[in-house]
Amino acid sequence: MTKYFKVSLNRPNLEAGIIRHNLSRKELARELGVTRCYLTSIIYGAKEPSAAIRTRMLQYFSEYSFDDLFILEKKSHGKESSAK
Repeated sequence: MTKYFKVSLNRPNLEAGIIRHNLSRKELARELGVTRCYLTSIIYGAKEPSAAIRTRMLQYFSEYSFDDLFILEKKSHGKESSAK
C-alpha cells in the first residue's frame, strides 16, 4: 500500500505545550506511554508518529487541534511537499 501523506510534528507548538504543562520530555514520554528515545525521534522527524501516539498527544494536549500539533506533507513521485 502506498502512503500519500507523511505526518510530522509541529515542533514549535509541541515545545510550547510541553512548557505550558511544565513537563520535561522524559515526563511527556512517560505520560504518552513511549520511550524518551522514541519521542525524541518523533520530535526531530526521524520517525512518523503512529495514529495511536497522535491520539494520545491530542488527548494530553487537549487545548490543541490536529492542525496545531501535526503537519501533513503530501508525497508525490517520491518527493514531499507540505499540504495546506
